[in-house]
Amino acid sequence: GSGPRGMGAMDMRAGNIIRPLLTFSRRQIEDYASSNNISYVTDETNNDRRFARNLIRHEVMPLLQMLNPGCREAIGRFAHYTALENACLEEQAAELEKTAVVQDWCMVKVFDLDVLREAHPALARRFMIARLSAMLDDPRGIDAIQVEQLMEVLAGSRRAHVVRRRVRVAAGHGRLAFANDGPGPHYQLPVDGSGIYPLDSLGINLRLVAAGPAEIRSALPGDRLGDMKVGELLREMRGNSFSCQVVR
Repeated sequence: GSGPRGMGAMDMRAGNIIRPLLTFSRRQIEDYASSNNISYVTDETNNDRRFARNLIRHEVMPLLQMLNPGCREAIGRFAHYTALENACLEEQAAELEKTAVVQDWCMVKVFDLDVLREAHPALARRFMIARLSAMLDDPRGIDAIQVEQLMEVLAGSRRAHVVRRRVRVAAGHGRLAFANDGPGPHYQLPVDGSGIYPLDSLGINLRLVAAGPAEIRSALPGDRLGDMKVGELLREMRGNSFSCQVVR
């Protein structure tokens, strides 16, 4: 069920991790180690066929090589070219997000539905995967079934969809909103009292009227102000400012 993201295989470099031997076969590495008297250790689980990777290595690959002796090289080329195309899609999806974004409150992001619907379906799909990967903090992305359900939300045939009980994606009034309802990034800001406090990570300034030191943070599930849930209060205010008293 993987798309280009998965078919591009493992990256040779990912952050601080570098894998310089990915383009060499096991036989090449073993021959080099033997000719240069380099000792190595073989993982004893490598021959356990209960693991899918070993079943492929010991039984599937030999059959493919019977059909095409150059299948390993062919698969490697396919993964390489797919990775290049995937990188191009990632860049275009990032540009699409910049173009479509209407509001960005970090844990809640709102996009222009028309802009997303006018994009090529493959690009819109990649936008969905990238946005959810970021909000779930999972570089592996989401599975194909989830992507299809999100595309239904984008097309208007589904009102909303919740991914992994953490991120709700909803469409309406010309907008597509992503809301992180589960554990996720939130922001804390120590304050000493009244004044203007810059929230650089959000690109806004917070005007605060308070007495004494305190700490301001993002709303989290379950937070209440008096008898009212913060989420319900924010929905009622619809972005208008409101005042509250913090009791410590």
